[in-house]
Order: sequence, then C-alpha cells, then structure tokens
Amino acid sequence: MSARRSTALHDTAVFSPYTLAGLELRDRLVMVPMTRNRAVERRCAHRCMVTYYAQCAGAGLIMAEGTQPSAAGQGYPNTPGMHTRSRPLGGGG
Repeated sequence: MSARRSTALHDTAVFSPYTLAGLELRDRLVMVPMTRNRAVERRCAHRCMVTYYAQCAGAGLIMAEGTQPSAAGQGYPNTPGMHTRSRPLGGGG
C-alpha cells in the first residue's frame, strides 16, 4: 500500500483538538455514560466508581454516569441517585 493511501492512526481527525461549547478538548474521543450498577446504601457512589473513571481518564471526554433524578426514577438496581440530601462517597473497596 502506498504511503499516500495509508494514513497513520495518529493523523486522523479523531485525535485532533476540538472545541465543544467553549470546552477545549484535546481530541474528539467521547466515552459514553455506562451505568455500572455499583452504588451502595442510600444510592451513593462507591469507591470502585472513582477507580473505574480514573482508569478511563485518558480516553477523552467522559459523559457522566447515569444518575437517578428521583427515587421513582431508578431504572436499574444499585445505580447512584442525586435525590437524597446525603450523597457521600460510599465506603469499601
């Protein structure tokens, strides 16, 4: 294959900087939200969620985890909710 027809992966547009609503992104990669089903009692985030997103931090823009807006809005078990007054980071490993 000729050099003209082949494009190195790092030369593609997906790895070029992009501005999104005033937010300067280093590339055009976006990690979609994925419900991890790892919330603990009181539907609080668990430490393993922090570890998971820290491991993915180099992927590009990360959309937020699915979060319940109300107690009636829980679509899956063990998902974090933002409808309680107390939302501490859950304990455990």
